[in-house]
Amino acid sequence: MATNMDIFPWNNSFATGIDLIDEQHKQLLFLINKLAIHTASDDNQETLQDVIQELSDYVEYHFRAEEEIMLGCFDDDPAAQGHLESHHEFEAQIQGFKLEIKEKPAQEVMHEALAFLVSWLVLHILDTDAWMTKVVCHVQQGVELEAAKKLADEEMEGPTR
Repeated sequence: MATNMDIFPWNNSFATGIDLIDEQHKQLLFLINKLAIHTASDDNQETLQDVIQELSDYVEYHFRAEEEIMLGCFDDDPAAQGHLESHHEFEAQIQGFKLEIKEKPAQEVMHEALAFLVSWLVLHILDTDAWMTKVVCHVQQGVELEAAKKLADEEMEGPTR
């Protein structure tokens, strides 16, 4: 699933420990790399529309799968609600890019989309998703939710954070 040149190659720091989520995150990295390559070499509006549509499709299946796994452990916990809100914000941003394609030069929208996706990768996947999946794994091993959250906090301290 690699492009000719991965700007952001998959490595173990992206791994959550939940295979389904990891496979889906690999798909997001593929799309980020695809957009990065086109940003550097192509200002075609049709190419941008295709990549943004792929991101929109990705959001549909990934967020639903991730939410099902995570929310089963978190129920109405505020952390789960914050996670859902961040997913809704991501979806709104992708929809915004779809609208911007019609109003701005493709290269400008590509740069904005790439910057957004890279920040999402760092702030959401490497932080929020990593923490939540640690909690899920602990809960699946029989640890109570509050204790699982504390364990995840400890695991995310220092260099991991």
